[in-house]
Amino acid sequence: MKTCIKCNEYKDAEQFHYNSKTRDKLASSCKNCVKVYRKHNKDLIHGQTLKRKYGITHHDYLTMLNNQGGVCATCGTLESENLHGRLYVDHNHKTGKVRGLLCHQCNKALGNAQDDATILYNLYKYKLHHDGGEE
Repeated sequence: MKTCIKCNEYKDAEQFHYNSKTRDKLASSCKNCVKVYRKHNKDLIHGQTLKRKYGITHHDYLTMLNNQGGVCATCGTLESENLHGRLYVDHNHKTGKVRGLLCHQCNKALGNAQDDATILYNLYKYKLHHDGGEE
């Protein structure tokens, strides 16, 4: 049993997430309070993730999204139609430099091609050769 620091309710240990850094190995807030916090602070949490992973702010993300017209930089899929409702931040894995925002499928395709322009170009040539450039 433990008391949640947010709702001050005394709850079973199963109502708390695991946290290896605390003495009792339980988070200080209960799962329900964490869920409510995440629901009401999506942009803040997104901004923290962007800063940690890519060194950009939520405002930077929104600026890129606006500059791209609210769509994937390669295929034009709307952000709202993308998996999880956001576009993925595409970046160079060697330099860390952010390139733009991609939908799930385009980001996955780039990753499956090992972020290699030669592989992508060869796929393009392959498609043209076998399909005559038709989709």
